[in-house]
Amino acid sequence: DGLRFAFARELAWRTPAKLGRALELELYGPPWTPWVLFAALARAPSDLWTSHGPWRLDPASTFRAASGRFCANGLALVAFAVPADPALLGQALHWQAAVGVPARLTGVETTRIFGF
Repeated sequence: DGLRFAFARELAWRTPAKLGRALELELYGPPWTPWVLFAALARAPSDLWTSHGPWRLDPASTFRAASGRFCANGLALVAFAVPADPALLGQALHWQAAVGVPARLTGVETTRIFGF
């Protein structure tokens, strides 16, 4: 009887990564709880199991990209300016977030930079 989605903890891109425009990501989680968004240049060769769930980013290239708290609807929007540099075409970033208390990991979202 149709697909059902559970936004207990989710991460998805809202707008594509295009040169000279903003990349927007959506995070879903329990209302008013904290979140931390991580980015990496590569994925881990295999899942690294933690007490928070499977970590899927390459630890050597991972950095903290943003953090905050969810609104009353359990939504957070995060935007990053993509430079208008053609040398970035085709480059990818991999994203994963820690959501809620206790923190649980989301799946991985990959964004690749496209032209204008």
